[in-house]
Amino acid sequence: MKTGAATGEPLKIGFSNLEGGAISLPEVRYGAEAAVKLINEKRNGVGGRPIELVPCAVDASPESSVDCANKFVEAGVQAVELGVDPSADAMLPILSDAGIPVFGHAAFGPQQRQDPNVVLFGVSAPAAGLGPLQYFAEQGAKSVVYFLADTPSSRDFTDSVLDPSAKSLGLKFKVIYYSATAADWSVLAATAMSENPDVIGSPSASEVDCLSMIPAVQTAGHKGPIFAAACSLFSTILGPAAVGVLTYSDLWSPTDPNTPADRQAEVAMYKDAMKAIDQSQFAEKDSFALGWFADTMNFARILTEDGGGDLSGSAILKTLKSTKNFEGFLGPVISCDGSAWKGETACGNQLLLFKTTESGVRNAVTDKFIVVSPQG
Repeated sequence: MKTGAATGEPLKIGFSNLEGGAISLPEVRYGAEAAVKLINEKRNGVGGRPIELVPCAVDASPESSVDCANKFVEAGVQAVELGVDPSADAMLPILSDAGIPVFGHAAFGPQQRQDPNVVLFGVSAPAAGLGPLQYFAEQGAKSVVYFLADTPSSRDFTDSVLDPSAKSLGLKFKVIYYSATAADWSVLAATAMSENPDVIGSPSASEVDCLSMIPAVQTAGHKGPIFAAACSLFSTILGPAAVGVLTYSDLWSPTDPNTPADRQAEVAMYKDAMKAIDQSQFAEKDSFALGWFADTMNFARILTEDGGGDLSGSAILKTLKSTKNFEGFLGPVISCDGSAWKGETACGNQLLLFKTTESGVRNAVTDKFIVVSPQG
């Protein structure tokens, strides 16, 4: 791999992200920007071409995502990286018609899970739902209640993946569906408690839902493990109520002493890169910045290892989709050829479980990645 600064024609990458509104996550963009600076200045870009990030803020409305898609087409980007964009599904037809591939970490809508123009470097949604069930069963749990937003995709996920998998694991299992726009968490928690479960939680709750779900379940009297999907904001907002709450991630944490010694060089690289853009505070705590730093590093490395020659949209998509057994930055081995989980655009089927400590950071409770397969 060549080192040094890239000097060729820029490789333009669109970047949509939730910023500026009631919920604003600029740290997602900071993670990508830190990786771009490192790649451009020290890793010869992609095939000698520096990455030029073209940011566009969204507000969770489909209209804002469509506006960003049109902006990216007009800017002539070669690919689009999804930050946190709750309405990203709305931009997919525009980008597909323009021959612009999309990559990111996780799906924020059902279309992203199946669109052939999308590649997601994180763990697939089915694996994220099933992996924790495997862990709970191994720890001796006999019964689990999950909350899921009431959508057709959630109900299909329950019927096709969660129910048969829980049965194969010997778990008594129930899903309680809730309105994504008007959830009454005190009622939902009481309903869950009526099942007397060992574990209560959700594999896909949003940050806002986690902030309500956790205290509601505790107030209802649950003393066992609470599973809060991939949420993280609760750890700094809920204080003592956050201690002991379980979450998942498909990346090792830079703040966790349990992160393996052979990954500490990547931890140092991440922290140095965030310092270089004056955003060290996001690298010294659990934050969204890490996921998109990792995604951007993975994107550049995959293209570089392929030769970095033809960087047209179609060539980029072909290269990403041919990725097999690639060790991701601070993550597991991923494959983007469709083998990680049939029918999913996600490249991963491995995850870690974390427990929130009194200091508000997450420490891994699994010493290696859980490899997830259908029905346990």
